[in-house]
Amino acid sequence: MIEEWNKKINITSIKNQEEVVIKHFIDSLLVLKHVYLFGIIADIGTGGGFPGIPLKIVDPSLEMFLIEPIRKRANFLRTVISNLCLKKITVFNGRAENFKEKEKFDFTISRALSDIKTFCELSIPLLKPEGYLIAMKGKNTEKEISALKSMETKIKVIKKSQFRTSSEKRCQKHYSPSEMFHVKHLNIVSKH
Repeated sequence: MIEEWNKKINITSIKNQEEVVIKHFIDSLLVLKHVYLFGIIADIGTGGGFPGIPLKIVDPSLEMFLIEPIRKRANFLRTVISNLCLKKITVFNGRAENFKEKEKFDFTISRALSDIKTFCELSIPLLKPEGYLIAMKGKNTEKEISALKSMETKIKVIKKSQFRTSSEKRCQKHYSPSEMFHVKHLNIVSKH
């Protein structure tokens, strides 16, 4: 389905089918090796549905919200959800900052959406108190982590994990280690 839609609109810049599997599907599921997900999750800037749709497929008990500002991609996501008969998964066609329901989510997650500070700023209003952010990023993110100290919100980096998709040689040649940050939103410091 990705290949077909990718001819009409830009779902992913990765065209090779094996690379799509490794760099999108497997990468999306790696979070499960490091974090136990539960409850209601927002995938912010989901693009082609990564990591939200693969996570939903492997754990149907999750309630998933895919937040995507580009209408054509949002339509693609609705088609995928319908074709796969997925339940308890919603597409919000808009920006995260325009999502009306505040303090709704147990987790927010993204894959390389933006810098970690911006992702935190988008996520915190959406998270329940004591909710978690998961930022799946590339390598060398120390500057991004240090920028979190300037935020007016108490957050704590719980886990910084480095991971690979697989020890298989065919995966190794396509994929370099990434970093994932599991951040706990403790509470918002009042500006008043």
